Amino acid sequence: MALKVLIVGSGITSAITCNYLRERCRSSCRVIVWDKARGVGGRMSTSRSPTMDSCTADLGAQYITTVPENIEASKVVYSTCFTKGLLHPLQSLIEGMHTFPKNTVHYVAPRGMNSLVKEFLTADEVQFNRLVTSVTQNGNKLDVETKDGYKDTFDVVVLTMPVPQILQLSGCVESVLSDDKEKREALSAVKYSSRFAVAYFYDKTLEFDVPWSAKYVVDDELLRYIAIDNKKRNSSATSAVVFHTTVKFGEENIERDVADVQRDIEKHINTLFPTWPKPVSVKCQKWRYSQATAVYEGSPGCITLIQEPLLIAGGDGFTKSTFDGCITSAKAIVNVVEKYITKELAVEGNR
Repeated sequence: MALKVLIVGSGITSAITCNYLRERCRSSCRVIVWDKARGVGGRMSTSRSPTMDSCTADLGAQYITTVPENIEASKVVYSTCFTKGLLHPLQSLIEGMHTFPKNTVHYVAPRGMNSLVKEFLTADEVQFNRLVTSVTQNGNKLDVETKDGYKDTFDVVVLTMPVPQILQLSGCVESVLSDDKEKREALSAVKYSSRFAVAYFYDKTLEFDVPWSAKYVVDDELLRYIAIDNKKRNSSATSAVVFHTTVKFGEENIERDVADVQRDIEKHINTLFPTWPKPVSVKCQKWRYSQATAVYEGSPGCITLIQEPLLIAGGDGFTKSTFDGCITSAKAIVNVVEKYITKELAVEGNR
């Protein structure tokens, strides 16, 4: 007997959770992933130019910062990334980068950040355009329903979306948190920054008149970060430039129409870089939940909302918004799920 496990969200926490479950519970569970988007990645998504497949840009996470101890602690994940060429050492200049401890190392994803998610998302089934709106307890099962009315039943449900989206779910999540005010308050205290990201896509490889591959902008009311994305990724691929707004601009404009915001951002970019070539196409991404600025108290990696049937929540809101933070959360999730599966199968075997 294999338990049916649903993971809501297809970001890096979900992907690594899938990978660990496949290693440790291969024959005892069937893992299904639902995501509201049209593709994998979450905040590690990689966008492609609508006119040229070779032109891609990371609109979310830009590079991975870690230390040797964390690489050793997550050897399986990192060795896969290194062996398969998914991560390369950062070789170019990022101007204005924070000062890090001496042994800190930085990596880029030559094929885009979502290549990491795709590598580890070893689910039995992945379905897109599934916006979950409710989770309802049905005996020893959980019924999960989407915005368009699609419904299915699972033995275990893992929520990896941003915490504010978890708080919006109806059904047993709502009722559990009504009874457990302490847990609701702790979840409500989790906060995220908001920002916009814009990608300029080109139809050839260009040289820009700057010495850096990426730069943190200081004292600009609108832009915080700029990256010549192919240069940052040590790639000779077609050029793409990424711009991230300040958190302040993001929070002040998050409810506006994206097309209107895009026009304002492009106008500002043209003022700062009037000699840069015009892009072939432009994409503007709204990140309502960009990075966790205040995480769940104690950074537990995940929390259990219902013990039986098992409903748990995890992700960077329960650790920190880094690659290592997401790995930590995935490990915590899998520890809980594996114990539950082992217990359930033992009970089933004794019947």
